Amino acid sequence: MSKLDADQIHYLKTVLGIESALLPRVLEVPATEILGPLPPEAPSAPDTGAFEAAFEEGVVGISEFRTSGDQNAAKVLLLIASESSSFPLEGEQGELARKMIAAMKYPSSHLFIIEWTHARLGNAPQGVRDLLEIDPKPMLIFGTTTASSLVGHVPSFGQWTSWEGTRLVVTEHPKELLLEPDKKRLAWAHMQTFMKGLS
Repeated sequence: MSKLDADQIHYLKTVLGIESALLPRVLEVPATEILGPLPPEAPSAPDTGAFEAAFEEGVVGISEFRTSGDQNAAKVLLLIASESSSFPLEGEQGELARKMIAAMKYPSSHLFIIEWTHARLGNAPQGVRDLLEIDPKPMLIFGTTTASSLVGHVPSFGQWTSWEGTRLVVTEHPKELLLEPDKKRLAWAHMQTFMKGLS
């Protein structure tokens, strides 16, 4: 019987929200029955401190966007938007998003994050589109709002597809996961599909 390792236990506690008191019972279940296959090994541990760095910001009409990371050095793009005036990586949903990103175990230098506000169908800021056109890289898109704002429709969740020559996977938005915690495991499966497709 396969036991959970420290990384899996951390995921169970921080992302799936399983309390420490329940872990002894969970540990009697094979790891694959709970989380499925592990993501590929990353070169080093995630640098979550990078998420606290200052963002570069831009304004296009009513939509605002900001970025984090070095796009030239990054290997993947993470896109997340909100329908409101608040940036999606703020507050409780932002905290959950950071945990989800950290669970991928990619160094922060491999990630370039783009977020924007006032997302509506097909209205992603031109500045965001320009960034993607300059240097297209595989994208993990969080949520239907983000996907429809950029792509104009919502691709199937958890499946590799392409948009204007760029490969992407769509998963759940952290805001939705706060409303429906049962979807957290499904979101993790989507993220695993993304990570496996990069290896």
